[in-house]
Amino acid sequence: MIKKIFFFSIFFFLFNLSRESYNAVANWLSDARSLASPNIVIILCGNKKDLEDQRQVTFLEANRFAQENGKID
Repeated sequence: MIKKIFFFSIFFFLFNLSRESYNAVANWLSDARSLASPNIVIILCGNKKDLEDQRQVTFLEANRFAQENGKID
């Protein structure tokens, strides 16, 4: 019996809602796509939401980035 096995990679990108951290996400995504299997799963998560007064990246901006880059899960 032949079984088909699927291999995939999961990447969890956690950025801290600062501009510097958020700007690095594009590089992380590029690296992951070049190194991982074609069945890649990306999860993008903004951290430190409780520090709203220090937030530099909006939800809409991060959501737009996700959609422009293949609807990151």
